[in-house]
Amino acid sequence: MSCVICGFYANSGKLCFKHAAAAKNLVENYNVWKNAFNISFEEYLHSIIKNRDTGVWAADVARYIIESGDDSILQEQL
Repeated sequence: MSCVICGFYANSGKLCFKHAAAAKNLVENYNVWKNAFNISFEEYLHSIIKNRDTGVWAADVARYIIESGDDSILQEQL
C-alpha cells in the first residue's frame, strides 16, 4: 500500500512512516493548542500550515486533511 499523501510505501494504514509520525504529533499536540488558544481542530490545522516553524511532513498531513476532509488518518495514530 502507498501513502495517500506522498505515494511512498506505507507499512499499514494510509500513511508512510514519516507522515504517520507527523500525524501522531498533530494529534498529541492539539490539546495543548486547544487549551492555549481555544481553537477548533480545523483552526489548529490552518495554524499549523501557516506556522513557518512547522515541519514539511506535519504541514503535508494538515493540508491533506483540510483539502480531502479525510481525518481518518489521525485515528490510525491513536
